[in-house]
Amino acid sequence: AQADQVYIESLYANTHTDAARPRPTFLLFDAGGYQDAAHTNGVTATVAALYPDIKYFEGPINRLKDRRTRGSKGSYLNDLRRDRLPQVSFLVPSYARGWDEHPPADVSVGMGIQEELVTALRASAAWDTSAYVITYDEHGGYFDHVAPLQVDAFGLGIRVPTWVISPYAKAGHIEATVYDHVSTLKFIETVFELPTLASKNHLFDVSTPGGGNYEASNGAATGPPAPPRDALEDIGDLTECFTF
Repeated sequence: AQADQVYIESLYANTHTDAARPRPTFLLFDAGGYQDAAHTNGVTATVAALYPDIKYFEGPINRLKDRRTRGSKGSYLNDLRRDRLPQVSFLVPSYARGWDEHPPADVSVGMGIQEELVTALRASAAWDTSAYVITYDEHGGYFDHVAPLQVDAFGLGIRVPTWVISPYAKAGHIEATVYDHVSTLKFIETVFELPTLASKNHLFDVSTPGGGNYEASNGAATGPPAPPRDALEDIGDLTECFTF
C-alpha cells in the first residue's frame, strides 16, 4: 500500500525575478502533454489556495479563471468532511492575512493554521492513504554552513525545512537525501507512475529568457538552460521518507 492522496502546503512569500518566477506544481500538469498523461493515469489535481496572491498564478496563459486557483481553507476542510478531495492538493497560506509565517506576521498564527489543516486530515477518511508535506520557499535565516550542490547551471539554493506527515512516514526520522522543491513533483510522478516533466517540456533545454531583471543572463537576451529538474538522479523524490 502507498499514499494515493498528496497535500503540499507551501509557506513564506516568494522572492524571485520575473524571468524565473516559480509556478505551483499543478500548473506543470498543463505542459507539453503532461496533463494528458496525468489524466490517463487517473490523477486529478487541484489547489486549496488560502486567499492566494492572484499574481502568483499568472503565466503565459492567464490563469485567473482557472478553477484550481479558486479554493479556500474552508473548501479544503469541507472537501475533507465530504471525502471528495482529489489525489493532489496544494495549500498556499496568505501573506496579506499574516497566515504564512513571513515577517512581520506572528508565526504562531501560521503554525495554528498548519495544526488545523493537519488535524482535519488526520480526522478524515482520507488519512489512511495520505501524505502531507509542509515546506517553505525561503529559509528564514541568514546563512547555511553547507554549500548547495551545483546540479545544473543554477545550482540548488539555501536549505529550507520540510516535514512529511503520513501514516507511512518513518517515525522520528531525519532524511539525509538531497531534495529540491521539484522533489514534490518527483514524488507525485513516482506515486502515480507519471512520466517526468523533463521528458515532456523542453522549453528551457537550451536557454532561458534573459533581461535586465535576470541576473543569470548578465543582461543578455538569453540565460543558461534550465530543463526541469525532475529527471536528475541527484535529487530525491521523497519516497525515502516513507515505509511503503
